[in-house]
Amino acid sequence: VNGDNHKGETLYVLGEYPDWEWVESGDKDTQPKFQGQVKDGKPNGLGVLTSTNGWKYFGSWKNGEIW
Repeated sequence: VNGDNHKGETLYVLGEYPDWEWVESGDKDTQPKFQGQVKDGKPNGLGVLTSTNGWKYFGSWKNGEIW
C-alpha cells in the first residue's frame, strides 16, 4: 500500500548516484542491493546497502537518501 512503512524489504538500485532509481527486482551481482525499512518504494529508516563488490553501508535513510 502506498505510504506504508515496511520492514525487511529488499530493493535494488538502477543508475548512478545521485540519480538512483529504486526497484523491487534486480540482480545482486550487477546492482547494489538495499535491505531494510521501505516507505513509498524507497529506503526510509534503518537499512543496509550492499554494493556489487561487497562494500556495505549500515545506517539511516530518508526518502531514498543516506541520512
